[in-house]
Amino acid sequence: MKKALIITLLGLAAGMAQAGSYYEVHDWDTILNGNEATSHFSAVSDGENTYHILSLGNQPAITKVDADGNATTLVSSLDWAFAAGTTAITAMQSVSLYRDKLIFAETGTDAVWSVDTNTGALSVVASKANIDSYIGGTGPSLLSAASCYKGNMYFYEGDTDSILVTNSVGYVETYITDTQLASVAGTDTVSGGISFDNSGNLIWGVSESSKGEYPGGIYSWNCSDGGSVLLTDAEIAAVTGATGAMQMGDILYAPDGLVYFFESRSDSILSFDLSDPAGTLTTVLSEADLLAGPAEYDNVYKLSWYDGNLAFNENGARGYYAVPEPMTMSLIGLGGLALIRKRR
Repeated sequence: MKKALIITLLGLAAGMAQAGSYYEVHDWDTILNGNEATSHFSAVSDGENTYHILSLGNQPAITKVDADGNATTLVSSLDWAFAAGTTAITAMQSVSLYRDKLIFAETGTDAVWSVDTNTGALSVVASKANIDSYIGGTGPSLLSAASCYKGNMYFYEGDTDSILVTNSVGYVETYITDTQLASVAGTDTVSGGISFDNSGNLIWGVSESSKGEYPGGIYSWNCSDGGSVLLTDAEIAAVTGATGAMQMGDILYAPDGLVYFFESRSDSILSFDLSDPAGTLTTVLSEADLLAGPAEYDNVYKLSWYDGNLAFNENGARGYYAVPEPMTMSLIGLGGLALIRKRR
């Protein structure tokens, strides 16, 4: 009897789940935690706790939300203003977690920062002066592309058009030069986010030039073997069906071994396997899926990993969302998420 009831309920829930193929993990009010920020720039997770960079408005902040929805403010607007001398935290695709540290490249201060996820202690890993001294005093320009790998923070610097790395306080060196980037992608421009696979290969994307100076695509770099093309703009457009120049958003090599990325011409999240990028490229969430789900918005900022599934934050709806397995989605349609977590 119980088995029959469960099957019936799941069948009903499957129909409900068609309205959206992702769910809201935390809403904006929870994430905001009383701060007066107006933008949800970035979010990452350690599997249970989520960390959120909030900016603009009068109170930029960094908040932490646990699996039960309890929020705390790790870095307040006063903390940030005192340390950084600015009233905004501009960090979109540049945030990573490493052990108990939240690490990000921040474009307003042109510096790499670290936050203790337990205490909220804020510190500079590589200051603007450190980076400026290394590149020759021409004034650094940190953009949104950055990622942490084995404790080292890699970030795209727009003055030299190269990817730099810092692995200890105040130390900076070059990881990929502008010439090396251009030799692989046809341009030294890096768009959206960057990520590393388990073998230490850097993965980055390039938005297609609207004037035709260079193509778009997704590329990989290994210091021993050099670079390679993973996906061309034509291969991506063949799946998205979008017309016009391909536009790269964030990119994530996930624990399930797949590479996920957001393409903003089609406003969709896609994935592929590194063993056969073009052959495995598929749409995870289309624009229609994003609009039909709880966010009702299609502006994805940061991709992350939450509770064993792909997750993301959106700046329009400002919440934090996850893409569960199909069966999990059915149970969520019945309000069964709490039961699933309890069983885990």
